[in-house]
Amino acid sequence: MVSTVECISPRSIMSIVSIHLQA
Repeated sequence: MVSTVECISPRSIMSIVSIHLQA
């Protein structure tokens, strides 16, 4: 799990969060 978070870029997380907020 931790390794996955490190692999994901902060920008990617922001994009995902934005989509969830809009949805």
